[in-house]
Amino acid sequence: MMGAASLTLGLIYLLVWARQPSQYGYLLFFITAASVAVFSQFELRLMRAANPDEYAGILRWAHVPLFIVFVSIVGFIYLYIRSGRWWLAAAACGVRVAALGLNFGSGVNVNFNQVTAMLPVPLWGGESIFVPLGVPNPFVIVAQLSNLLLLWFVADASIALWCTWRASRCWASCPARSRMS
Repeated sequence: MMGAASLTLGLIYLLVWARQPSQYGYLLFFITAASVAVFSQFELRLMRAANPDEYAGILRWAHVPLFIVFVSIVGFIYLYIRSGRWWLAAAACGVRVAALGLNFGSGVNVNFNQVTAMLPVPLWGGESIFVPLGVPNPFVIVAQLSNLLLLWFVADASIALWCTWRASRCWASCPARSRMS
C-alpha cells in the first residue's frame, strides 16, 4: 500500500517535471518516491524470508534503492527547497557511497557479517514475519554515520529556512521599518 501511494504521488511529480524540466526538484521527488516504492517491495520480501541466506541476499540489494532515496532526499532539499550547506550534503552522500561500497564488499551486507537464523514472530490474524539473528557487521557504523549526517543536513536546512522565513516576516511587519523609510 505504502509503495503504491509513493509511486502514485511520484508519478504526479514526474508529470509536473515533464512540463517544467528546468525544475529538478520535481524530478528528484519522483526519484525519491519511486525508490521508496521499490524499497517497500524489498521490505515485504525481507519480512517473508524464512531462510538466512535469502534474507542476507535480499538485504544486500535493498541497500541500492535505499541509497537512491538517501541521495535524492539530499538533492531535493538542496535544489528545490534551496536550503542547507553544500559541504554537509556532500559529506552525507559521500559517507553513504562508502556504506554502499562496504555493503557489497564486507560480510553478507553492511548490517551483518553473517545471518545465522530467522526467528518467526507471530502477528494478529495468524500471520507471521521473520526477524534475523546474526553477527553484526562492524562497518554498520558507516551507514549509521551517514544517517546521522543526513539528519544533521535536514535539521540545518530546516533551521536556515525557518530563520530566513522568520527574518523576512519580521522585517515586513516590523514597526521600526516604517520609521526607517
